Amino acid sequence: MSYQASAYDIDDLFSTTQILTHNWRTMTKTDKRKHLDVYANKLKHDKDLTVNQYESLLSYLHECLDEKKLQKSSDIEFDKKNQCIIDIPRLVFKKNDNRFTLKHNDTRNKTVKRKTSNMITNDNIKIN
Repeated sequence: MSYQASAYDIDDLFSTTQILTHNWRTMTKTDKRKHLDVYANKLKHDKDLTVNQYESLLSYLHECLDEKKLQKSSDIEFDKKNQCIIDIPRLVFKKNDNRFTLKHNDTRNKTVKRKTSNMITNDNIKIN
């Protein structure tokens, strides 16, 4: 007895596996935009944003996505189980300018530009 899978069964299988495995990094740009829209709407209600502030936030988030500033998992706290954005830690509202910005991340590892004296040995010194 053989079982033939219909197109509906295959689509159903793919949709359930995608829901379980989606995280922020692997999402398409369209899905990310949808989640950013939901997050902006949540902020609008939580922070009592005006219509202008909301539109400014929405356009800024889309701009950041286009400029690839919100690509890493560390840029956005995303709940894989509920498929929603919990927080964008670097997002800050500047009251004096009345706009949103992303705070610069200063916790990057910097590469060593020169060797320390402990690392230099006699074998490394060239004599002309």
